[in-house]
Amino acid sequence: MKGGLDTPVPVPPMLDLFWSWLGAFLGILLVGGLNQWLASNYNLPLLIASFGASAVLIFGAVDSKLAQPRNFIGGQVLSAVVGCIVHLVLGRIVWLSGAVGMSLALLAMMLTKTTHPPGGATALIASAINPTEKWQGFFFVLSVTVGSIGMLIVALLVNNLHHQNRYPTFWF
Repeated sequence: MKGGLDTPVPVPPMLDLFWSWLGAFLGILLVGGLNQWLASNYNLPLLIASFGASAVLIFGAVDSKLAQPRNFIGGQVLSAVVGCIVHLVLGRIVWLSGAVGMSLALLAMMLTKTTHPPGGATALIASAINPTEKWQGFFFVLSVTVGSIGMLIVALLVNNLHHQNRYPTFWF
């Protein structure tokens, strides 16, 4: 509680700010556009709140281990699976299912080296809210997978347009 061990994150140069903004804008624009088409035609919602936090990492903290494809895709999808399983078991007890789902997703991500903080939100959504009933809730895993892959494609393109960035720093 004393603090003083580190310093705040500095404001990046203007060019970095532009590329981060552009990537986040295009990534969420893609997911929102796909959501508009897929949700109405195939009942596949893609606009999931945790993607906003993922965008901060994959476009604003490009070098972070938590923003790399293994962590982004693995953390999001694994957390969705864990959340859906917990919802099947404890779904009627919302106050408990949310806590169990999120904490088990964190444990699963840490054990598989796929820690991605927004995955915690994804697990919480899946375990406590049950965003879709189709396939016993596992349709949500498909939504998370499709949305994550779309955002990753944008991240691979936009993050590598900036001459100083190299994304990803690792795949596996």
